[in-house]
Amino acid sequence: MGLPLVTQYAHFARDVLHGNLGLSLQSQQPVTQEIGERLPYTLALAVLAYFLAIVIGVPAGMMGRFTATAGPIMA
Repeated sequence: MGLPLVTQYAHFARDVLHGNLGLSLQSQQPVTQEIGERLPYTLALAVLAYFLAIVIGVPAGMMGRFTATAGPIMA
């Protein structure tokens, strides 16, 4: 680019703060567009994983707690 590295980074940081993440090297489309296309699937997967962790983890933790000892542990 011909500019000092610090100047290049300052331009990059300014663009990122304005929402311009540049072009994808693979598809040559704006990165924000690429993220926008995939974000709904990512959020759906995250929500599903969260609920599965709760549905499986809480009962498993309770079963493990009460079957490992004869009764409640008094701290």
